[in-house]
Amino acid sequence: MHRLKKMLLEQMDYESILLEKFENELKIVPPGSLSLKKVKGKSYIYYQNKKLAVNRLLSPKNKDDAYLIEKIRSKFFVKKSIHQLRKNNKIMETLLRSFVPFDPGEIRNQLAPVYKEVQIIEWKSDMELALEKWKGENNSKNFLYPEGLRHISSKGQRVRSKSETIIADLLDYKNISYKYEEPLNIKGQNFLPDFTILRTFDNRIIYWEHFGMIYDADYRKNMEAKLLAYGNSGIIPWDNLITTFDSNEGNIDVSIISAVIDKMLLL
Repeated sequence: MHRLKKMLLEQMDYESILLEKFENELKIVPPGSLSLKKVKGKSYIYYQNKKLAVNRLLSPKNKDDAYLIEKIRSKFFVKKSIHQLRKNNKIMETLLRSFVPFDPGEIRNQLAPVYKEVQIIEWKSDMELALEKWKGENNSKNFLYPEGLRHISSKGQRVRSKSETIIADLLDYKNISYKYEEPLNIKGQNFLPDFTILRTFDNRIIYWEHFGMIYDADYRKNMEAKLLAYGNSGIIPWDNLITTFDSNEGNIDVSIISAVIDKMLLL
């Protein structure tokens, strides 16, 4: 599926869930509205309900008034959000109906027979060219403890744990290229980040370390030393470094890993 179409469908699903949530919230919010009046530099909040002919001063220090203020503010945010989400839904539905991904081969198939021998020029975006260049650069193979590479992802990448297999599969599923255990030298010290990724929307290198044996004291000590070395060289968690963990029982939450990828690596 074309990247843009896939992104639109995912965004539509997300906004549809939000829309339903907001519409349900709107059914239970209190009636009325708020107004703000300033008197001698001080601000006062009034509650207004035209149907009941109510116009009274509210005190944020009063528990019931504070609750009413919060709920009515939320109501107007929800109403504005619903308007925007409904508008977005119509726009995206129209775009999906009319959008046809550019396919040079399909264009050629539509030509008259005399033109079908045309040589197709492969146009690539700057992003695609940068990614191809990165894939070919310093693609060093790490042969440290090759016997530990016992797990294989869906696309054939050998990794050291089941959790790393899941991460590799999710990266592949979301069309994100990576290098596994690409050597990284920091001030003469060699490291092997689990995954090295070129984030395509800003051409920034992102490292990903998944820590599995956090229950082991020596493992945690090595982990802390690695993260310290990374931090001293400007590789900062949740900036250009993703860190994820197994639970003490050795479990991993796939939904969290997927959310991390969406948040950190996709525009």
